[in-house]
Amino acid sequence: MTSLADFLRARIHEEESLATPLLHPENIDGTWDGGLYPVGLANGNTALSVTPEYAIAECTAKLLLVMIHVPRMDPSQSLTLCEICGSSEVAGKTFAPGMTFWPCRTLKILASPYVDHPDFQDDWKLGEA
Repeated sequence: MTSLADFLRARIHEEESLATPLLHPENIDGTWDGGLYPVGLANGNTALSVTPEYAIAECTAKLLLVMIHVPRMDPSQSLTLCEICGSSEVAGKTFAPGMTFWPCRTLKILASPYVDHPDFQDDWKLGEA
């Protein structure tokens, strides 16, 4: 079974792979002014109205979030918590211990645009606040 983190990395890399060739307009079939994504790409995908640099920066930010929201086992309770959201220490300051299970709400928020993807699992849906 694929984890939510693996699913997110795959979707983000797909988005990044669409934007990366646009950094080199000479590699794109068709007319493009080099600004925003073209209306259509040779591979048939619909484009977004952002620059390739912006799209790649957004992918990088999302990947960094996935990278730090990792599971950690709480051996005392046999629970899997989010390393960041379930931490009781942030920037050297101790807070009340968290009990944020993994996958955490942050990853579920990142996954919410992909709810219609065939590999999306129902338990990744964002629950009530």
